[in-house]
Amino acid sequence: MQRRAFSLIELIVVIGIVMVLVGLIAPSLGKARYQAKGIKWAQQVRSNAVLVTMYTAGQKDVFPIADEMLDRNIDRWSLALKQAGLIEKLEEIDPEEIKNWGAPAYMLNMAAYNDHRQMVLGQTERMSNAKCEAVRLGDIQFPSSLGMMYKMIANGDTSVQWCCLSHASWRGPVAFMDESVVLGAWPDFVAVDQLIIENQVGYPVGATWEGSRGRDRREMSR
Repeated sequence: MQRRAFSLIELIVVIGIVMVLVGLIAPSLGKARYQAKGIKWAQQVRSNAVLVTMYTAGQKDVFPIADEMLDRNIDRWSLALKQAGLIEKLEEIDPEEIKNWGAPAYMLNMAAYNDHRQMVLGQTERMSNAKCEAVRLGDIQFPSSLGMMYKMIANGDTSVQWCCLSHASWRGPVAFMDESVVLGAWPDFVAVDQLIIENQVGYPVGATWEGSRGRDRREMSR
């Protein structure tokens, strides 16, 4: 018996069905990949938080300071861990972004190396002039509510702040001072009534208002 060839209409119908199926499956695959990344990021940020706590234990309870200037220590803090012998390579802090763009993307909250009195609205100073101040882990009043570090958003060969941009739904990992970790979007960590930025102080988890006496966590389920 001679096989009947597909007609053009039948071929178009089959292609249409395949395209519909791909359209249904693709979002699920993308969500699964994103969730897998989120788990990986959360594990990494918790590992980093444990390393910071270990560092304070060997440094009279003081958080890592690798650069005396406030605006530079935010992403250079991990150098202090290397100098203390807690890590051998910066890749241990962030293997993904070190490979992608040459520097870690986990930012340490300015509250960990700035005087809390300079993180009060109306009393901040220009970031370019500010120097780091020793802050001790014991100075943290609300360790389960004050963020320790967050992950910046990779954007090609660079990285950008996760906070206060249009992608408010982007959920990233945040470690708190008690080493707990959650995934959340930046609005989840605006503990005051509204986002207020002054001289770069006020960014959720990055430069929390009131510093070591401040909070980032809202009432949210883990």
